[in-house]
Amino acid sequence: MHPNLSRVVRRLATVAVALTLGASALGSAAPSVAARPPKVVASAAVPGGGYGSDASAVVMPGGGVVVTYTSAGLTRYAVGPHRMARTGTSRVATDRRATGAPILLAHPSGRYVYLVWDGKVQVFDASPRTPRLVRTLGRGAGAASFAPDGRRLYLSDGVRITVLGTRHGARPTKGVTVEEEAYPLVVSSDGSTLVAGGRAADGKATVSVYALPRVGAPTLVRTGEISVPGWPDPWPTGEWVTAVDDLVAPGAQAAYVSVGTWGYGDTPDEALLRVRLDDLSTVALPDQGAGRTPFLQDVSADGKRVYVTYGGTTDEDQHVTRSLGWTGPRLATLNRVGPLGDVVTTAVSKAGATRGLVYVMTTRAGHLRLSAVDVR
Repeated sequence: MHPNLSRVVRRLATVAVALTLGASALGSAAPSVAARPPKVVASAAVPGGGYGSDASAVVMPGGGVVVTYTSAGLTRYAVGPHRMARTGTSRVATDRRATGAPILLAHPSGRYVYLVWDGKVQVFDASPRTPRLVRTLGRGAGAASFAPDGRRLYLSDGVRITVLGTRHGARPTKGVTVEEEAYPLVVSSDGSTLVAGGRAADGKATVSVYALPRVGAPTLVRTGEISVPGWPDPWPTGEWVTAVDDLVAPGAQAAYVSVGTWGYGDTPDEALLRVRLDDLSTVALPDQGAGRTPFLQDVSADGKRVYVTYGGTTDEDQHVTRSLGWTGPRLATLNRVGPLGDVVTTAVSKAGATRGLVYVMTTRAGHLRLSAVDVR
C-alpha cells in the first residue's frame, strides 16, 4: 500500500481531540481528563460533501482568512474572534479518480494558497473574495512544505525531494532534486531543518533530518529507525509494515510524528511520538485504549499544545464519532474537548486576532460545517 493511501485510510477513521501536558514521567501511563465543553465562537456552512479524505482547511497568515477545499472547490471565509463569513467558492478541476489526500498550503505571504494533488500544483490568489487560479504546475507530490520565508517550496513524490523557488508567491521556478525517500516532509518553523519520513528495508518507519542551506539542495544530517515505546522490538519482519503518517516540526530540536502500522493479526494501529532531532530518541503518548488512536494535526504557535485527531481503526466513517483536543510537549496526559460532532479536519490560527482558535470542519448527513472553537 502506498503510504499516501495509507494516510488517507487512517484519516477516514479519526476523531479530533486534545491532549494536555501533565507532570507524570515521560512514557508512563496517564489517565484521560474529562472532556470540557467546547466553546464555539462562530460557524458557517461549507459547500460540498463527501468525507474527509478530500477535505482540507488552512488559516492564512495574519489569521483573518480561512480557506477550505472540498468537492465543491476552494471556499474563502473572512474570520474574526467572533465572526465567520463565507465570501466565495472557486471550482477546482480535478480527476475524481485521483488517489491520495489533497495538500492545501498557505503561502507565508498570506496571499496565495497552493493545492497539491492530482499530479499538479495549483496556485490560487486568496486575496479576492473568491479564490482565483493564477498558475498550474505539472508537478504532483505526496508531501509538501514551505520554508518560513516563503521563498522555497519542498515537494516529495516519495523517492525524491524537489525544491522550487517561490520568491514571488505565484511564480515557482525550477529547483533542485535530492534522490532520497521522503514521505511525508516538513520544514521546521525556524527554517533551518527539513524532517522527512521513510521506511527501512525491514519495514520499520524512519525519520531523516536535513540541513537547509540558503541556496542549493538539502543536506542529509542523520537518519534512523523510529522506536515506538510499547511496540515489539525487534520488529516482526514480514508481518508489520510501519509508516510515518504526519510530521510537525515546531523548531530544530524536536518533531512530533504519527507512526502507523498495517499487517497481519492483532497489531498496534497508530502512535504519537516526540522525536529528538539530535539523536532520534522518542517519547510516546501513553496508550489510551481501544478506539482512541491519536493522529497528529498541528502544534500551536507557542508550542504548548499539540493537536491530534483521535479515534478508532475502522474506515467505515458512519461508525466513527469525533471530538477536539490538545496535548503538551511531553505527551503525558490526554484531555478531551467535546463533543463537537463528526470531525473531518482541523486548522489552527497562529496569528492576529484569531490566534489560538481552532477551525474544525465537521460532517453530518453528508453536509459539512466549519466552526471556530476557542480552547484557550
